Amino acid sequence: MLLAIALLLAAAAPAPSRAASSAQAAQRSFSVAAGPLAHVIAQYANQAGVALSFDAAQLGRRQSPGLQGRYAVDDGFARLLEGTALQAVHESGGVYTLRPLPAAASGTGGQMLGTVNVRATAPASATTETSDSYAASLVTGYKGLQSVRDIPQPVTVLTRQWLDEQALPDLHAVLQHTPGVTVEYIDSERIAYYSRGYQIDSLQVDGLNVNQVASASTFIQPDMAMLDRVEVLRGATGLLRGAGSPSAMVNMVRKRPTAQWQGSAALTLGSWDRQRMEADLGPRTTLTAGLQHTDLQATGSWGGLPAAADGSQLGLPRSTYLGTPWNTRDRHNQQAFAELEHRLDSGWQLKAQAAHTRFRSDGFKQTSFSRASDSNPYLFDVSTSIYGGDGSTQNALSLLASGPFEALGRRHELSLGADLQRIRSTGATGYWGVSPLRNVDIRGWNPYTSYPEPFYSEGNGNAYSSPVSHIHQYGGFARARLSLTDSLTAIAGARLSWWSYLEPGNAQSGYSVRRELTPYAGLVHALSDTLDAYASYSEIFSPQDKKAADGSILAPARGEDLEAGLKGSFMDGRLQGSVSVFRIQRVGSAMQDTASAMPCLPYYPASHCFMAGGKSRSQGWELELSGEPAPGWQVLAGYTYTHARYLRDASEANVGQPLRPVDPRHALRLFASHRFKGPLQGWTAGAGVRLQSDAYDSVGDVTTRQGGYALFDALLAYRLDDTYSLQLNVSNLLDKRYYAKFSPNSTYFNNYYGDPRNVTVSLRARF
Repeated sequence: MLLAIALLLAAAAPAPSRAASSAQAAQRSFSVAAGPLAHVIAQYANQAGVALSFDAAQLGRRQSPGLQGRYAVDDGFARLLEGTALQAVHESGGVYTLRPLPAAASGTGGQMLGTVNVRATAPASATTETSDSYAASLVTGYKGLQSVRDIPQPVTVLTRQWLDEQALPDLHAVLQHTPGVTVEYIDSERIAYYSRGYQIDSLQVDGLNVNQVASASTFIQPDMAMLDRVEVLRGATGLLRGAGSPSAMVNMVRKRPTAQWQGSAALTLGSWDRQRMEADLGPRTTLTAGLQHTDLQATGSWGGLPAAADGSQLGLPRSTYLGTPWNTRDRHNQQAFAELEHRLDSGWQLKAQAAHTRFRSDGFKQTSFSRASDSNPYLFDVSTSIYGGDGSTQNALSLLASGPFEALGRRHELSLGADLQRIRSTGATGYWGVSPLRNVDIRGWNPYTSYPEPFYSEGNGNAYSSPVSHIHQYGGFARARLSLTDSLTAIAGARLSWWSYLEPGNAQSGYSVRRELTPYAGLVHALSDTLDAYASYSEIFSPQDKKAADGSILAPARGEDLEAGLKGSFMDGRLQGSVSVFRIQRVGSAMQDTASAMPCLPYYPASHCFMAGGKSRSQGWELELSGEPAPGWQVLAGYTYTHARYLRDASEANVGQPLRPVDPRHALRLFASHRFKGPLQGWTAGAGVRLQSDAYDSVGDVTTRQGGYALFDALLAYRLDDTYSLQLNVSNLLDKRYYAKFSPNSTYFNNYYGDPRNVTVSLRARF
C-alpha cells in the first residue's frame, strides 16, 4: 500500500485595491534592461506591480530594447508590444492578459496570435500542469529558470499531461519509458538507473540533491501524483550538483500552486490487484513550504530467478515467486521543505531552498536461495535474512542569485550559487543464513507452505552489521551567459567543491576531496528564430576510497563530456526537437596496481594496492521530438545509440569490451496520442512502442544473451463532461515475454521477467 500526502503552506497574493484604475493611469519611473521580450515584459509587469498573462513560447525569441522613463502602466505595455500584433488588456480581477490587436490596428494581414490563457504573477513559468502538452520550453533543474534551447546539453521533460496519460505510479516506471535511460532491477525493491553506460547515482527534488544509492533499502522517490514534471538532463552535470557520474541528472519537480484555484483526483484499478487513489488541491501562492510523508509497505523478494550452470534460462513460469507472504521490507520517508524567491527591480532574482529528509526502514525479513547441486539446476538451499531497522537523515540547502548585467554594450546574465548536503546513515544489524532448509526443488515451490516463517534464536544464523556513516558535500559555482552577438551566446562557469566520508569510530574509513574544480563551457548559436546549434564541454568528479601503495587515497575519477547538436522549437513553441552527438570519457578510475606488492599490507591482505589508471569511453547520438506535430496530436519520441567500452583496465581481457553489455546499443521510446474532434469529440486514443536491440551478460566463460524486443502500449480515454474522464491503459499490449534483467550467474538469482500485459482503468476528475 502506498500512501502519499503533500501539504503546501503559502502566502496568497494580495487582492487588488479600489484605487487600481487610477494607479494604471498614473505615471511612474521604469528602468527595464534590454533583452528577450518575454523577460523584459515580465520585468516591466513586476516593476508595475500588476499580474500579467504570459507564455514565453508564444512570444518566441523576440528581442526588446527595454524601457526607460516615466509611463502609465497601459502606455508602457503598448510601447513594449509595438510591432507584435498584441495588446495588454486589463481584465476583471486586476489581471492583464495578452490579446491580439484588431486587424486594422495591427496593420498586418497575417494570422494573429490567439489569447494567452496562462496567468502568472511571476516571470515565465516552467509549470506544465495546465499546458495539456507533451512539450515544455522551460526547465528549472539547470539552476534557475532556463529555456531548453539555451542549455547546450540534451534535456527531456516528462510533462504532467504525459504523466497523466501514461498513468505510471512511480519513477521506476516513468524512466522505463524515458529516452536515453535504462532501468535495472537489483531485486524487487532495489532498482538502479543508467544512462550512456554509467549509473545515475544522484536524484534531485526541486533542484536539491537527494542521495540515490542502489543498495539503500530505505529510499523512496516521490509519488508521481505529487509532481508537475520530471526533467532529465543527460551528460556530465558537475557544475550543478558536485560529485557523481557522467550519466544524467534526474530532477523531480513538485506541483506548484496555480494562479487560479484548481484541483484534481483519480481512482485507478488494474491488473494484479493494483489500486491507487490520488488527489491534489492548490491555492495561489508565491512562497512555498511543505511537509511530505510517504509509506511503502512491500513484500518483495531478495532475488529473482536463477539460471542454469551454462547460463541458459530455466524457463520457469512468469508467475513464479521465490518468496513468502511473510517477507517484509517496509519503508517510510518524511520531508520538510521550503523555498523562498525574491525578485528585484533590476531583474535579479534571489532564491533560497532547504529540505530536511528522513528515510527509515522498519527492518526486513527475506528468504534467500543458494545452489545446492551442480548437476540439478532446480535444487537449492533456502534460508532467511533478518535485519533490524536502518535509515538516513539528509539535510540540503541551496542559495542562488541570478540576473542581468551590462558589459560592452550588450546584456548578459550571471548566476551565482552555493549548496550544502549532509547525509547521516544509521547502518543496520541483523543475521543471515537463519533456519536453513536443504535441497528444495524450486519447481514445486509454494510461497504459502514450502517454508514456514522462522524466528531467530541465538546461534541460528550469521551476524551482519553495516556501519554508521556521514557524507558531507558543499560548494559554490558561478555561471555566465555572455551575449557575444545577437545570435551567438557563450556559457562559461566553474564549481568549487568539498566532499568527505567518515564512519565514526573508524579512523581508517575517512577520505575526502578538497577544493575540487569543475569547469563548464558551451556555445549556443541561433541559426533562425526556430533553430539553434550548440556545443559544450562539462565535467564531473567521483570520489574514490581505494589506496595506493604509498597509503594515499586515490584522486577522484573524472568524467569529461563533449556534446554538440541542434535544438528547435516549432509551431509557436508547441513542438520541440533535438539531435545530439556525445563523447564521454571517465578517467582515473580505480584499478589494481599489478606492480605493487601482493598482498598490499596493511591495506589489502588479499590483493594488490590500487592506482587511478582506469579509463572508459561512451559515445553515441540521440534524437528526440516532443509536443504537438499537428492539431490534436501529442508525441514524445526518442532514439538513442550508445557505444560504451573499456579503454584501460587492470584486466587486459576487458579492454575494448562493452562497459555494460546488458545495455542495448539501440533504444527507441515512442508514444503518440490524438484528441478527436467532430463526431468523436471527447475521445482520446494513443499508442506507443518501447524497442531495444539485443544485449548480453557474461560471468567468466559463461554468457547469456537476449535478443531485441518491442513492447507496445495503448491508451483510450473519454471525457464524460467538463469535470470527469475515464481512461484505459494497456501496457505490453501483445504480452511479450522478456527479461527486464538477466544474468548467467548460476549462484545468485539475478533474472527478472518483465511485466506481462497489464491493464488499468482510471476515473479522473479535474475542477
